[in-house]
Parts: sequence; structure tokens; C-alpha cells
Amino acid sequence: MNIRKTFVSICTVLALSVFLSGCIAVPDLGDLGNNRPDFGNTGKAPVTELPKVEYSEFCYIRNNGTMNAPQKIVYDLVYTAAMEYKTEVDITAAHLANYSDVDELKAELSAVIHAVFSDHPEIFWYQNGFTYTYDVKTLEPSLIKMKLNCEESEISGMQQKIDAAAKILLQEAEGLGEYEKSEFFYKEIVENVEYVDGDNAHNIYGALVDGKAVCEGYAKAYQYLMTKSGVMTLYVHGNATSDPKEPLEAHGWNLVKINGNWYQTDCTWGDPLQKEGSENMRTVNYSYLNVTAGDLMGTHVMDKQLFDVPVCNSIEDNFYVKNGLYFEEFDLKLVSSEIKSRLEKMNAGRETELHIKFKKDSDAERAHAYLTEAVDGNAYFFSLAEGLPNRVNRYVVTGVSAGCFTFFINY
Repeated sequence: MNIRKTFVSICTVLALSVFLSGCIAVPDLGDLGNNRPDFGNTGKAPVTELPKVEYSEFCYIRNNGTMNAPQKIVYDLVYTAAMEYKTEVDITAAHLANYSDVDELKAELSAVIHAVFSDHPEIFWYQNGFTYTYDVKTLEPSLIKMKLNCEESEISGMQQKIDAAAKILLQEAEGLGEYEKSEFFYKEIVENVEYVDGDNAHNIYGALVDGKAVCEGYAKAYQYLMTKSGVMTLYVHGNATSDPKEPLEAHGWNLVKINGNWYQTDCTWGDPLQKEGSENMRTVNYSYLNVTAGDLMGTHVMDKQLFDVPVCNSIEDNFYVKNGLYFEEFDLKLVSSEIKSRLEKMNAGRETELHIKFKKDSDAERAHAYLTEAVDGNAYFFSLAEGLPNRVNRYVVTGVSAGCFTFFINY
């Protein structure tokens, strides 16, 4: 039998035009769901005993995805091997076949392996790549090889450091509701992880222990903490750009189920240093916490996943709806009244951050311009703060991002 070996790179380091990124990239998956042919119909009996694995409810793709039976076998074999730190996985038992070309085979394997590591952010000890062998006549794959990103003897010690870091955060989150957990972990990751590429930048060790990661590390750390605290959270991959004039680049972020509704969250874009690059902006950008698919429509494009992507259209547990001011449209009288009322409530406790969100970016831009426009030598915003017991001396305001902007107040 003629065996050929090929390499598939799913670890592409890319740079976004506005903020740095180094994220996982996979080939175009094509239609890999239930519409694919049943690759198990080869008439062969399994040559190895299939693993029997009980997955937790948080293994969303394995439990609820669109994988067919052979794909699930490959998933189980790869997961079982990974938990034993193996670098070779015999997948002949899956009998994957009937491919039209090698690209289709590559896409199939990439999709399933990606599903394993998307479901299991706790697996941090592999590089983002694999090799495989296949029969050049039948295109049936037989072996997958993966490389450890550290010595096997180091994994236990690294796990202990992850456990210690996660324990502190999980204890602080005990007793919080689902929304409060989503905000707490988002804030912790944004404030404590620096956007830097490196050996562990794509996994939870880099984010939770080193405090250095790229988008995949940010998103998987968030997924890890949220699922550990009992909140369903998924890792998804695709492409993104904050400038529609620039090309999309590989990116990873999260889907999260809060109080029965699904939302999208992007911790990487919540890091203000990636979005603004200003010392005045050293605070959390909540524009990408619990948002709708529509909020990200112009910036994020999700790749095809091996599951039906949940509808994300609720704003009930959006940060600005919960903690700030949310407006369906720009009505000057209403906006002025609500901001003045909120400033009065903030003044007693000398609160310094006023978060504002509009349904449409265009309305947010109008409101931003009006509030900061000079009236009798002072910005209109100051007129809304007149007469407060604690005098507002000055403010800094962010630009508009995803329909949101924030005033930082100094008393």
C-alpha cells in the first residue's frame, strides 16, 4: 500500500490592521455537517476497539453538533489520545473514505480535530498543527500525528499552576449569577492578559499563568473559566477586522449562554490597548461582552462550524443594558434626560464611568458629537452635570465602538 504523509498547518500567526492578533486558522470546511455522505459505509469491521467516553454537558460540539458517526469516532480517538499525551492516533477504525480529493480529506480531519480542541480548552499541551498519512489510491486516512508543545514531564506542573490561578478566580465568582460571572471573567481576562504571541499564547496556560496570549488564548481562557463555573460557553473561529477597508484576518472568540439566551463575546477586542492605544483608555471595553450577531456583523465572520450556531439576538444581558444606558434611537430630549438622571445617581458614590450604547452606530456617532460639542465654551455634557454636589471637573470620552462609548469622569 502506497502511503503518503502530508502536513496541515492550523496555527497561522496573523496581524490585524488595528489591533495585533495571532489566532488559529483552519481551511474552508465546506459543508461538513449532516449533508456529507456517510464515510462509514465501507463494509469494514473496526480494527481497533473504539473508546467509550462520557463527556460532560459542556462538550457542546460532541454532544449537540452535526458530526456523522465516523467523524465522532475520530473525535473520540483524538480526545482519548490527547488525554494520554499521545502523539500518534490510529484512526483506521473510523473508515473515512469516499473523498473526491486530498483537500476534502484535509478539511474533514481539520474540522474534527478543531472540534476536539474547541470543546476542550483544558487541553493545552499540543501545538496547533498535525500531520496525517493516507492511502493515495483510496484517500483513506490511517494515522494522525500531533506534537506536544512541552515535555510530557512538565504537563503536571503546568496544570497545577493553571489550577491555582483558576481557583482564585472561581472562588471570587462563587455565588454570582450567570450574567455577573460573564462580566467578572471578561474583566479579569481583559485587565490581566497582555496581547503577546509566544509559546503558550494560544492556550489557557499562556492567558491564566503567563498573562500573555493572543485571541485563541483569550477566548479559551474565558471558555475554561465560564464552563468551570457552570455557564455554557463555546469557542468559535473565523475572521475579523475593525476596518472594513482592510482584509479579514483569522480570529477566535466565544458564544455564551446566559439565562437561556445566546450571546457573542470577544475578550480580545475588549482589551482597550488593542483598540485605542491610548494611556487614557486603560480600562475595560465592554462593547464586546454579550452582544448580538448583528453587533458583530460588520467586523466578525464566523467560519462554518460542526454544529448549528445558536441564534444570538437578545440584548437582555448585554453589558450596557444591564449597567449603562441603552437607546434604540437618538432622541436628544430622551438621551439628555437619561444621562442627567444617571449622572445624579453616579454622583453620590463618585462613580467615574458612564457607559452608553445605541442600537445603531450612526445614532451613537450623532449622540457622541452632540454631547462633546462646545456650548458657550463648554461641552454639552458639562451642562448635564451642572448643580451636582460633587462637581465634575473634566472627562475623557472614548470613540464610538460597536455603537458604544464611555465617559470617564473626574470630580
